Amino acid sequence: MGMFDTIVAELECPDCKQTKEREIQTKRGECMMETYYVGDTIEPFYFGDYWFDEEWKDRTTEIFW
Repeated sequence: MGMFDTIVAELECPDCKQTKEREIQTKRGECMMETYYVGDTIEPFYFGDYWFDEEWKDRTTEIFW
C-alpha cells in the first residue's frame, strides 16, 4: 500500500443537509502519514492543482454527491 497523507473536511450533504466529517487519503504531497484539515498550510507549498474530484455516498439517504 505505501504511505500517504490524509485530508479531513466537514461537508454538508446537499440532499439531507447533515454535516459529516469526511476524509480522503492522497499521495499528492510528502506522504508522511500526516493529517491535514481544511485551512491548514502545507509546507513546502507544491505548485499545481489541489482540487480533488471525489464522489461521496450519504449512507442515510443512499445518494451520491
